Amino acid sequence: MRGEIPIIVTSSPIEPGKGAMGRSWEGRGTVLDLDQRADSTNLSHELGHQAGYVGNDPIDPSHSSDSANLMFRMPFPGQTPDRPWCEKVAALFK
Repeated sequence: MRGEIPIIVTSSPIEPGKGAMGRSWEGRGTVLDLDQRADSTNLSHELGHQAGYVGNDPIDPSHSSDSANLMFRMPFPGQTPDRPWCEKVAALFK
């Protein structure tokens, strides 16, 4: 599926009770919940999961422990990607 990522945008809860703004399944697709104020930051965060990002958060290894990082477990505007995110995402489109 190189270069193609199915994205579903909904106004329905993705994980009821958890407040998830998005959810991705590597190589399969992404769902974004607009009712949870999902935006381009959330989409970029989910793209990292699609690319197979591995972070350094001991609680959740698929995320970064740095709150300024785009791959922090709770995305919010102003976060920036790190080098592993950039490399993984670039590889999706080679």
